[in-house]
Amino acid sequence: PILKKKLDSLRLAAQIICISEYTRGRLLDLTDIDSSKIAVIPLGIEHENLSSVTERPTGGRPYIAYVGTRSGYKNFEVLALAFSELIQIYSDLNLMLVGGGPISSAESILFDSLKITPNILKIENAVDTSNLISKAQCVVSTSFSEGFGLVPLESLAQGIPCVVSDIDVNREIWGDSLPTFPANDHIKLAKCIQQLLESDDYWISVSKEG
Repeated sequence: PILKKKLDSLRLAAQIICISEYTRGRLLDLTDIDSSKIAVIPLGIEHENLSSVTERPTGGRPYIAYVGTRSGYKNFEVLALAFSELIQIYSDLNLMLVGGGPISSAESILFDSLKITPNILKIENAVDTSNLISKAQCVVSTSFSEGFGLVPLESLAQGIPCVVSDIDVNREIWGDSLPTFPANDHIKLAKCIQQLLESDDYWISVSKEG
């Protein structure tokens, strides 16, 4: 009954805003709403006050940043697996988890089994997420599905390259400008990150293209 009421209110709406063509397509697949009522307006951020770096951050131990929740469709485990490959090459590399709740017991077991626990940094209540992003080597978005995905936009607005999963909405928004990986392929993800870590020219190119 609640869902029916919401759908009825959508049908009566003068205009419906979707945040991506992917979201619009899903809405049309799941309902009989008149397509002429739907407009696509992508999300944006207030970037004027964000610091924007123009070269790779240096100083301290380098880290990859992951922002937000880590369960379900967010597909975080693929990054944990990729990171376990990377620290065999870059022993001083860290994986910073920003927000998303405390590390669960299942995650602790996973980190221990992959021998990456000493290289995990957890920022529980980040006062300034943008500052943490601006000092990362890159940001990674691993989702199986998103309606839009603000994290890559926040990262790129600050000049930090982002690696994203190869899903419909990322292809729509970013095209070929960002390195992508099949959502279940941790080896490909590790290689995408490694290329950013090893080449300053590529790092700058991805940042600018994004």
